[in-house]
Formats: sequence, C-alpha cells, structure tokens
Amino acid sequence: MNRLASGALVLLLALVACADGPREVIAGAEECAHCRMLASDERFTSQLLSERGRHYIFDSIECMVEFLDAEEVLPESDIRSLWVTDFADPGSWVEVAHATFLHSDEIRSPMGMNLSAFESPERAREARDAFGGEILDWEGVRSLVQMQGGDHGHTHGPVHDAAHTPSEAAEHDGDLVVSPDGPIRTLGEALALASDGDRIRVGPGTYREGTLVIDRSIELVGEDWPVLDGESEGSILVVTADDVQIRGFVLRNSGMSHIRDHAAITVEESEGCRIENNRLEDNFFGIFLARAMGCLIRDNRITASGTREATSGNGIHLWDVDRVQVEGNEIRGHRDGIYLEFARGAVIRENRSEDNIRYGLHFMFSDDSFYVNNSFRNNGAGVAVMYSRNVVMSRNRFVDNWGSSAYGLLLKEVQDSLIEDNLFRGNTTAIHSEGSDRLTFRLNQVERNGWAVKILANSQDNLFTMNNFVDNTFDVITNSRRNPNSFEGNHWSQYRGYDLEGDGVGDLAHRPVRLFSLIVQERPAAIVLLRSFFVDILEVAERVLPVLTPETLVDERPLMRAVQGVEPWR
Repeated sequence: MNRLASGALVLLLALVACADGPREVIAGAEECAHCRMLASDERFTSQLLSERGRHYIFDSIECMVEFLDAEEVLPESDIRSLWVTDFADPGSWVEVAHATFLHSDEIRSPMGMNLSAFESPERAREARDAFGGEILDWEGVRSLVQMQGGDHGHTHGPVHDAAHTPSEAAEHDGDLVVSPDGPIRTLGEALALASDGDRIRVGPGTYREGTLVIDRSIELVGEDWPVLDGESEGSILVVTADDVQIRGFVLRNSGMSHIRDHAAITVEESEGCRIENNRLEDNFFGIFLARAMGCLIRDNRITASGTREATSGNGIHLWDVDRVQVEGNEIRGHRDGIYLEFARGAVIRENRSEDNIRYGLHFMFSDDSFYVNNSFRNNGAGVAVMYSRNVVMSRNRFVDNWGSSAYGLLLKEVQDSLIEDNLFRGNTTAIHSEGSDRLTFRLNQVERNGWAVKILANSQDNLFTMNNFVDNTFDVITNSRRNPNSFEGNHWSQYRGYDLEGDGVGDLAHRPVRLFSLIVQERPAAIVLLRSFFVDILEVAERVLPVLTPETLVDERPLMRAVQGVEPWR
C-alpha cells in the first residue's frame, strides 16, 4: 500500500473513532479488547464507546461484561455507551438498554457462554421457541456472567488453583490430567489448554459441563469410566477437528429435540476420528457423524430406553460420509440401531443391533458398502436397505424380527448386490424385495419364518441359488403370474419329489409358491385353515394343473439335501 493510501486509511479510521455510535466490525480482523482473540463471528460482537470517543471491540457479550467488571482497566465514569449486535441481523447495532438477550446452549457464542442479543423482545422469543433457553435483560446478563465467572467454559484463560500455573498443570508425563481434586478440574479447561497432538486423561467422577467442542487434534482418554453428563441439554461432545480419538467414557443424558440432532458424540466435517470403547446411555442420538471420512467407531456399548420413534434418535447415525468403519458395537433401545444415508465405502462389521424400536440397520443411498457378521435381532421392523447399489451383505443374522410389518431384510430399489451366507430365522418375512434388480442370493439359511421370500414383480433379474429353505410357513410369494427372476438349485424342505438317479437333484421341478399363500395374501384371516384337509386338496390340484400360481416361478433343479458349507448359525 502506498503512502497516500495509508494516510487516507488513517484519516478514515480517525473519523470513525470520533463518531457517537458503534463502528462496523470486520469479523476475523478485529481483536477483542479483553481476551485479545480475533472477533470471528459478527453475530456475537459487542462494543464499548468511551467518553473520549475510543471504541473497544469484544468478540462476545460476556467478554464485554468481564471487561466492565475490571474497573482498573476502564473506570465506569469513562463509559459513554454499550452496544451489542442483533443476532438476527448481524451488522445492526442495539444499545444494551434497548436489547433483549437469550441464554441458550443451542446458540453457541465464541467464548462459550452462549449469550446472544436481539433488537426486540419478539425476535428474542422467536429464537427461544426455536432453540430453547432463557430470556434476560442487561442486568440479568451481567448477573449471570458475574455468577458463573470462569466456570462457563469459555477460553479467555484457564481457571485453576492459585498455586498452579498452566504450565505446571500440564506437566504430567506430557499429558493434561483432569480430576475433580486436581489442578485441572474440568474437561473444558483442559480443552482450552490443549494443542494439536496432546492427550487429555480424565479421571473418575461425574462432569457436568454442557456442550464441549473439540476443535484440536487430540486424544481424549477416560480412566476408570468418568461420566460426562449432558443433563438433557444439547450434545455432549462436538468434534470439529481431524484425527480426534475418544475412548473410555460414559456419556449420558444428551438433550432431546424435534429440530436438533443432539447426540452424545457429534462429529462434523472431520477426518480420521476414532471413537472406541465408550458407554453411551440414554442419549437422543448416540454417535452422529456428518460429512466425515475415514473414521472408526468400534467396541462401544450404546443403549437407550426409547419407546416411541418420534422421541428417539438412532444409535449410530452416519450422514454424507466416506470410508467409515463401524465394528464391534452393541446398540439397543434406539429408533434405528445403525442408520446410514449417503454413505460411500462403509464397512459395518461384527455389531449387535438388537431390541431397537424400528430397524436394526437402515441405510439409503449408500453404495459400495459391506455389512458382514452382524446380528440384527428382535427389532421392530428388521433391516431396511433402500436406493443403493454394489452392496455386500454376508454372514449376518436376521433373527426374531416379528410383527405385522416386520422383515428380516427389506430391499427397496437396490441393484447389483450380493446377499450371501446369512441366517434368516423367526422373522415375519425373511426377505422382501421391491423394485430391486440383479441381486444374487446364495448360501443363505432361511428357516422357520412366516414368509421366506416376498418378491414383487417389479424386481427383476435376481438369482436365488444354493439356499436352504427349511420349515417356513410359506417359502415364496409374488404378486404376478409372470416371473422375471431365477430360482435354481436350492434346497426346499417342502419339496415332495424324488431322486431316482441318485445325483442329489430332484427329478421333478419344485413350485415354491403355494396356492394357499395367495389366499392368505388376500385374506389374512384364512391362515386358520393352514393345516386343514380342504387346503391340502386345493394345493394338490394346483400342483397338478397350475392355474393361479406363477407358471414360470419354478426351481428346475431342487436339491434333495441341505447345501453343505452353509454356516448353520446354531
């Protein structure tokens, strides 16, 4: 910048400084007069105008209050006016005497006390209705800041015993150590002290600190199961940095909201996180990942006591993620045990998702993923797979998902995928396929279900081969006499043919669609006639001269014995 331009800028700033009202604050360029941090969010900035015309800029409302309380910095007699930004209209200034304030943990201010200001009481009430919290006047704000002091979690400076300096508090074999009776007594304080690459060790005890934001690449380790209690207000841990590790904690009582996805652990736009060996109890959502990649969620126990879908979140929720691995977790009592939407390259392995309100696993628009060796038992509606392609589901257990709308596995508009070596037992419907194409079902054990396979006519070019269908009430049902799918070389316990050649393949083709299954499909109450002599006569006649059942839905090579090599899952 040349000298003429520099001089003009100095003159302009001098003219602004002489104004009677607040001046414009450039976010990220102004330094807070109290904590010397840059004003990063103009929605929360505040100003003090002195009698001499000097402007003091603050990055939050609480910063200005703490500055006012330190009278040795600026006597009250030197203050001309105080101003705050209208949160609903950033850049618009309101004198504090005419402003209405909201204290809400859902509106996070830069320094952590979560205070915002509004030009009118009406705007403040609208924000409270949307985000919750408490409405305050200026005196109420000052009293709140004075009462909470350094305990509200902001990072102006660490709060510690006078006998300890920050450097002394951190001298624990290179780790920051948190304990109720130590030099660092809160996790919020340790997070303020931490730098990238640090480890924070948290000792046993219960910590009630509201929402804690992890914005540095740290390792967070609980020792002897410390409890982070959200007290039913907001999320507990929010991760915004890469390469964060969290293990060894009990996290309970996150907030519940119909408009916010509160979770015990929320990860936002991060890479390389590791969430391992934690206990999550009675949270709205358990673990929530949004726009994350390369993360690992392993060996966590996630339980809740939800009774209704509307007031329950998911145990593990993944949205818009890449290459996330979910391994060895136990999830119970949530809406969906594991939920994925817009996930790419996910690996879901060796989890137990049981006793959930709706689905044990629910994923949509999630391609190129693997689901291996999981247990989905006694969930409200089983497992739902929708609008995905290139999926492999292998060695999973779909067991005891029983109810009027329950499935072991529901497939809707899924393409080019493999369902192999799974156990389907005790489900109302083991496999339901709708609008799904080019799927291969092989080496599955399908036993003791109400309906083994319901495959609608809009599912095409699917192959069922080398599966064992054993002791199901009905093996196959469809809604058309045309069959665009193939059943070849399966074992059917209801097959009544013979093998004169002794090659293990039945000499007669098997028609797995029973006439009575079509009747029950239309008239469910007819199931009471299942074992009647009348039904037996009808079905013999239908096998001899098919009229109603699909002519082309036939297994031409039914196997006389169960397929060897299929994992029996006993």
